[in-house]
Amino acid sequence: MGLGFLSPLFLLGALTVAIPVVLHLFRRRNDPVVPFSAMRFLRQVPIEQARRRRLQDLLLLALRVAALLLLAIGFARPYLQSPMSASQAGVTVVAVDVSASMGDAIRFARATTLATQAIDKAPAGDQVAVVQFASRADVLVEPGPDRNAARAAIARLQPSFGPTRYHAAIARGLDVVGARTGRLVLVTDLQSSGWTSADAVGVPARVSIEVADVGPLPPNVGIAALDRVPQGVRVGLSSTGASRAVDVELSLDGRSAGRQRVTLPADGTGDVLFAGLTATAGVVRAQLGTPDGIPADDQRWLVLDSRPGVRAAIIASPGAGLDDAVYVRRALEAAEGSAAWRVEVRPADRVQDGANLSGVAVAVLVGTAGLDRRGAEALGRFVEQGGGLLVAVGPGVNVELLAAGLGSAFPRLRVGPPAETPYSLVPTDGRHPIFRLFDPDAGAFDQARFSRIATIATTAPSNVIARFDNGAPALVDQAMGKGRLGVFASDLSNRWNDLVLQPAFVPWVVETASWLAANHAAPTGVVAGDGVTAQAQRPGVIDWRPTAAAGAPATRLAVNVAAQESDPRRVSAAAFVAQVTRDAEDRAGAPAAARRQEAEQGWWRYGLALMLIGLVVESAIGRRG
Repeated sequence: MGLGFLSPLFLLGALTVAIPVVLHLFRRRNDPVVPFSAMRFLRQVPIEQARRRRLQDLLLLALRVAALLLLAIGFARPYLQSPMSASQAGVTVVAVDVSASMGDAIRFARATTLATQAIDKAPAGDQVAVVQFASRADVLVEPGPDRNAARAAIARLQPSFGPTRYHAAIARGLDVVGARTGRLVLVTDLQSSGWTSADAVGVPARVSIEVADVGPLPPNVGIAALDRVPQGVRVGLSSTGASRAVDVELSLDGRSAGRQRVTLPADGTGDVLFAGLTATAGVVRAQLGTPDGIPADDQRWLVLDSRPGVRAAIIASPGAGLDDAVYVRRALEAAEGSAAWRVEVRPADRVQDGANLSGVAVAVLVGTAGLDRRGAEALGRFVEQGGGLLVAVGPGVNVELLAAGLGSAFPRLRVGPPAETPYSLVPTDGRHPIFRLFDPDAGAFDQARFSRIATIATTAPSNVIARFDNGAPALVDQAMGKGRLGVFASDLSNRWNDLVLQPAFVPWVVETASWLAANHAAPTGVVAGDGVTAQAQRPGVIDWRPTAAAGAPATRLAVNVAAQESDPRRVSAAAFVAQVTRDAEDRAGAPAAARRQEAEQGWWRYGLALMLIGLVVESAIGRRG
């Protein structure tokens, strides 16, 4: 047993006890003796005993010192360190993969068997917990001694339609283990697409990682794509295993629109064209005639309805400054045809109030000449009310004006000098919607060179989703009221960088604008179980409404299984464990244990209660004196 403090720096507050001590010492004085002869004319009064007075002063001093000490100790959050808490019973967490690739009955039955065996093999003193995971991880059974409850939860598991995300399973497993020792057993098919470059998570040495392999994906034919083309509708197929012939059925709004047979090569792909299907509205469903391999990819959906155009405003400096909007405008107009985005270029001096941005889903600011304080405040209100704003910090942008107009939520910006060596851009969150399209191609931005950048110091909760190779934030995304604000630390006009000349520029601008306009714009596609909306848990068609306008007409969206769930590539169990990053310092363990012990004991409450009692007593004694 030992005494610990959750916030030991508050103990420095104990130095304030010097204040009452110093005041007490200065208060002591020796009154001079004044001769006075006519004592018989004075009324007799009780003479205060000096010793009694000194005792009272010392008691008041002790109470004041104790109050300050208790206050400092209370803020330091004391707790008794128990050696038993660090060596409590370990935790065995069994995380079962329920992603779409686990959908065949034979392998899923094997998964439940392996999960049950992992429960049975847990050390006798261990608590057990059960987690299911796909794109996210959910705790089904919290750590506890009841192994029957864990087995029952495993028996109730069913495969879902979501994509595999190992990062979610490991991070959730570590949350369950907390500061204790533990085992994390992942029951999975070891599909390699479940790992990405952005999935690093530090695992302390006190937590062991084990893998229970359910085996490779079975031979499978899946529908990987369903597109509208000028000749009709194209169905893209992928096949693993031997060459085979499959039937593909197509329906429009529930009515048969054709059936074709195609022979696919071994481990190959093929297309089926349903010519003549030129409908401009309705729901198309493609389905394999005979279910095969992984059931989740045997069908795919396509909504033919025309998508409502999304209004985007590019705000640029008037005159020659309007040229700064050219690249962004062309990028947005190139997205799925000009009907997908309705793009307007507006001089900054015409943005004066909210009416100028009425109906706009996203604004891209590339110049501020002519923009006054009232216009900057209008931009702030636009975002607060649900709009999206992307600020590209280039030579034509006045960052001080934006900070004054958008308020404290706007990050502090400072434009740096020209770089001696150009910087490059590195996405830091490959799963963010802005960079999800580039996730398989981590080097999509490698060729872009930045000769000048701005430093970004955020003042509100934000997400740095891209950095320069010197570590400085390059793209920051944060919520602001009902809308979203994005800040890019360079320009979009080929002055400070050549990003606009790279192949990744057009899709990046489109994805960034789509993310910022998400409150108004319908997503281009929805992956089942990927968290875009709570409705999209299984393949099919959903009615979607923008969150910023609950009364707006619904847009029908197709929900499909992630194509990578049909990817048969795997990693070995040894390679899987080797890919897990180890946290040698175990930065989370000890603080978590300390927080748990302190929360359980709550000694600070008693300390503050004693302080209040002492102050009441001090006040009563002081009045009597």
